[in-house]
Amino acid sequence: MESVPRGKKLFVPDGKKTHDAIHALQEYIWRNRELIQDEDSDRPMSFQSLRHTFAAEEYLDMTEQGRSTASAEKAVSELLGHHRRDVTRIYLGSLKRGGSDG
Repeated sequence: MESVPRGKKLFVPDGKKTHDAIHALQEYIWRNRELIQDEDSDRPMSFQSLRHTFAAEEYLDMTEQGRSTASAEKAVSELLGHHRRDVTRIYLGSLKRGGSDG
């Protein structure tokens, strides 16, 4: 990330449209998911499921380190690039969570 100039995209080469790069990654996952997903998983791996897993793991790490739910949600929203806690909560919907601070 440090070597990518400001305004450039990390995973999208110059001259390639973002939606084409996303589609290529989604196709790669679809074609190869049987080789890389957990053997005991009955849920097909997708680009979106990887985002959900990443969000949940980051959130759990942050809360286990003592961050409040609100702070962890905000930080995860920044990592996902949408900057909205309400959207982050959708990503975290599979987690059983408690607490009254968020």
